[in-house]
Amino acid sequence: MLSKLHWMGIVAGIVFLASSLIYSRLSTGEARLFGARHILLYAMLVLTLVSQFGISPRMAALRSSMGEIDSVQVTDSARVQFNSLHVWSTRLEIGVLVLGLVVLYITAHNFA
Repeated sequence: MLSKLHWMGIVAGIVFLASSLIYSRLSTGEARLFGARHILLYAMLVLTLVSQFGISPRMAALRSSMGEIDSVQVTDSARVQFNSLHVWSTRLEIGVLVLGLVVLYITAHNFA
């Protein structure tokens, strides 16, 4: 399910970024590639890509090698590595959420 969420975020992020750049270009005469909103969108996309192509495949490989994760002892090296990757995955998802809320605030503030 997380993979589907990542792909939805990647596609939506690219569409929103492109739309925002076009809007900036049309409304101010310049795209503002390094405007605050766009930098945050770049960061959201990077975090999502790292999670999708860096962390998720490693977690999937560990999960398939361990079988039922709950049956593996928490001190097992594969389980420790899986848990560490899961923590990082969660951090990245929280980061994307927080950045998204900031982008939402900036966007709403600009149109108010």
